[in-house]
Amino acid sequence: MIGSPERIARLDEVKKGLRALADPRSLSAAEADRLLRELPPSCGCLHAVHGNEVSSSDAALALAYHLLAAQDDPAAELARREALVIIDPLENPDGARGPRHDGAARGRHPTPSRSPPSTTSRGREDARTTTSST
Repeated sequence: MIGSPERIARLDEVKKGLRALADPRSLSAAEADRLLRELPPSCGCLHAVHGNEVSSSDAALALAYHLLAAQDDPAAELARREALVIIDPLENPDGARGPRHDGAARGRHPTPSRSPPSTTSRGREDARTTTSST
């Protein structure tokens, strides 16, 4: 959770208000309007990863670092001052290993190599598989 110290200090109140807005059937129109005026904007960044994507948890950490450490970045300063940014660096263990082969994206089946794949500096397996056109 990233926000100004004032926003973080009101976190319990903000959560209660957001829960009420999530199911506004119990709220009067005036109460809903008040909550919308008084609650800070909240942004949920859900960093999940599929089995054929590189790690998005790295992107979550980079975003958190930038929002917390950025100097002279008006957008980061605005987000810290005015909003609550919720970052969930969820990671699918299958996705952390990187793409298996390029053929799957084109609808082709891989023919595995007899040697184990190596990992490049980018964290992806190298192209030691061949694809068949069947």
